[in-house]
Amino acid sequence: MKKTLLHFLCFFLALSCSPVVLEQPEKEEDIPDYLVKDPIPTTTILAFDYEDDYDWHLDSEYGMSGCRMLLFVNGNKTLDVPVGHDYNLLPDADMHRIIDGVVYSDYSSDSETIISLNGKELFRYSGREMIVSMKVRDGDVYTLGNNRSGDGFSARKNGEVLFQSAEGSAFSHSALDSNGDFSFCYTKSATTAEGSVDRCYTFAYSGSSQIALRSDIEKVWDALPPDTYLASLEDEIAPVLCQGEKISSLPIEDKYTDFTLCRFLNDSIPELVEVGIYHRRGELDLRGVCYGEKKMIWPKYYILCGATLQEGSLYALRASMLASKPDYAISAGEETKMPLGYTCISESAVCMREGHLFAGLSSRSLAKPLLWNGGDCDSLDVNGFIAAVNYELREQVTAEDNEDSEETVTAR
Repeated sequence: MKKTLLHFLCFFLALSCSPVVLEQPEKEEDIPDYLVKDPIPTTTILAFDYEDDYDWHLDSEYGMSGCRMLLFVNGNKTLDVPVGHDYNLLPDADMHRIIDGVVYSDYSSDSETIISLNGKELFRYSGREMIVSMKVRDGDVYTLGNNRSGDGFSARKNGEVLFQSAEGSAFSHSALDSNGDFSFCYTKSATTAEGSVDRCYTFAYSGSSQIALRSDIEKVWDALPPDTYLASLEDEIAPVLCQGEKISSLPIEDKYTDFTLCRFLNDSIPELVEVGIYHRRGELDLRGVCYGEKKMIWPKYYILCGATLQEGSLYALRASMLASKPDYAISAGEETKMPLGYTCISESAVCMREGHLFAGLSSRSLAKPLLWNGGDCDSLDVNGFIAAVNYELREQVTAEDNEDSEETVTAR
């Protein structure tokens, strides 16, 4: 980054000492066709494959019985590595994420946290942390982790501490701007004359600062950097969305009075909020999603995966925790029943692909998992589950750029 700033300064000084000549931009048709490379639509699938006939639902050996982590890119297997404590990899969907077409994983030993790329260790550091957010840029890995043994958290770049606290906890959202500035929000308890109160803070690369919360706040549920949060107020029944000094009420009826959950579903879409409701009148626990002035409510045994907004319309997957109930695909606010006997087991196993919902559905029995593609289904030939899916337009990589780009990385 320092080199980039130095180059920019030299360039600026050179301009200031030279006459400014305005040139007409080159026309697109002047570029030779052979130099134009259209981005390639790329679908990446992360799956865990067990030995044939092994009951991976029961998983009596917790992934130690020949389990392997597989990555498929546009249908081609590009990664095949073993899983187990000896490899610092576990078959837990929440400990893996697809970023830029590769897999970043975290693992906690008895005393350390280990971050891996495609199954190979990148770095490790002292302390057992649950990674709640991760960002990657130009090969640098930014992590945000909460202490697995109690209070405390840390933010790191390639394992080196950016900010650390022995108290409080970090919210599971972060941001990384074009300058490489990593930011997030966290909360700590403070003792005042009125008793213990929660205080919220934002950390940016330059340091930590307290968020100026309203005086009538009873509880902060979740927060996004730099100063957006969900809170319960003294005179409001439902939680509210606070963005700086702007306050927006969630579209929840007054009959719902007790809330068990309120969280942001997307790091960059504050209007997309999940709520958990305990309805005393009917003694019924509910869950739902609020987006703008709209909402959808359903029984508590459904959880929302991969929620996003496209032109104000909701796209998500409503996954059932009951084997007797199907999952539902939500596209532009309309619900479609998904195959019974299959479910989405991870929030990362859903994404948008060419304008419609794309999801990995794992079998509740031992059948092959399915890829849901806007209503069409294809099976994936593994005895296991789909942990994550991703769709993006990626720049073409030529043979000269990477001679090994088509080979499968396999470890024994």
